[in-house]
Amino acid sequence: MKKRNLLLNLTLVVLLMSILCVPAFASEDELNVELNGEQIEFGETEPTIIDGRTVLPARTILEALGLEIGWDAKTKTVTGTRKGLDIVLQINSTKAWVNNVAQTLDVPATIIDGRTYLPVRFIAESTGCTVGWDAETKTVSITSEEAGFYTEEVMIQNTNEGLYLKEDFKFYENDYTSENLSKLIEATPASEEVTELRANNDNKYRDGLNVMNFKYFDLYYPKTEDGQAAAESIAKHADKAYMFLTDMFDGQQVHVEVHLIREEDMGGIDEGIARKENKVTFVYINPEKMEKYEEMLIPSLVHEMFHNFFSINNNVWNFETELRTFTEEGIARIIGGIYVDSIARETNDYNTYNNFMVGTYHFDVSSLRKLTNELDYNPTVEDATDSVLTNQWWTPTKEALVDRNMVILYWANLYNTKGIESFKTILNTMGSDADNNIKLTIENAINDTLENSYDEFEALILND
Repeated sequence: MKKRNLLLNLTLVVLLMSILCVPAFASEDELNVELNGEQIEFGETEPTIIDGRTVLPARTILEALGLEIGWDAKTKTVTGTRKGLDIVLQINSTKAWVNNVAQTLDVPATIIDGRTYLPVRFIAESTGCTVGWDAETKTVSITSEEAGFYTEEVMIQNTNEGLYLKEDFKFYENDYTSENLSKLIEATPASEEVTELRANNDNKYRDGLNVMNFKYFDLYYPKTEDGQAAAESIAKHADKAYMFLTDMFDGQQVHVEVHLIREEDMGGIDEGIARKENKVTFVYINPEKMEKYEEMLIPSLVHEMFHNFFSINNNVWNFETELRTFTEEGIARIIGGIYVDSIARETNDYNTYNNFMVGTYHFDVSSLRKLTNELDYNPTVEDATDSVLTNQWWTPTKEALVDRNMVILYWANLYNTKGIESFKTILNTMGSDADNNIKLTIENAINDTLENSYDEFEALILND
């Protein structure tokens, strides 16, 4: 009898545990999901609620947010990926990863009737969206985050590939279309000075390299498969990118010699000396990313050539002052995006031309606010600039990440709000190395004090 009672008790315990371990599913009747005000259609697979959290069919929600779905049956892992974003969830695990950063879930990914379901709030917020709930209508609303001065979210990623754009992202309108740049190229011969300097610029950095000669500059590249692929990708944009920068600097052509190089081959090369003495600028290539060369290298090319244009036009070759660093490096980090956006807008080809050379983490403005709150670190633009100057651009801390973003996004905001002509004024009249002259130049271009400009931007970024 005791054995029988014990067996009965154990059975009851097992049944109770099994009941407790089953998630609490709510009725999915009339549960609606909207993305930017538009109803998402789920077909036969309906959204549901588990333990008070809405979960949606994986394929529907991932594809609605522009993510490509992946599934590993062996590890029961589902992935959502797009440019600059990689989300990984494992079935029945409350641990997930966003760009290799671990996150904790309120409810795990789960399988219902053979279908994978994902927590909607986690997925949506990982893409920079906000999520709302209307209990009366049982409606989940997903809204793309308005990033202040941007019309859509901005993605910033910690790789050399840079900052990625959504398809409907738009910069301030400008006339730098492929057609207009081609007309400028046709009407503009290479200057005598640039032609002469190109002919008399023999240097040690060319040893063992192939060369492509364009109208305004020469491109040297390794005699390798990836070197050839990189050179061919750049060739489509070489003269247009150069003419874009020339026009940004009021038609002033400068001597630029571009070298493609693997980062591991940079040992012993001082980029500053190479740029100052031989006007050589380096663009990094990576054989593992050959299929992405065009979208990676074009903004990088513009970014690196910009340093030559800026240094030669302003006769400065270092970052020895705070405002110099703030201005040159900040603008350099978005200038490739201005060129890329102009070409992409004309062709509507955002799948190919959809990133710019920024090089920080995957971030939107909302995420930047969250990080500043998490760290209790709310630097002013001046503090952020001073930190970048003191600690170097790539300092691997979260505080340095905030600093970099403050500098980069300040200039993106200024370009969008003040327009191309004011931006060009700043580029062309920096004056001497003295910070007060740089400050005066910026203030004349924006018709305001630099302090007011800082304050306005800080309020935009750091306040909810």
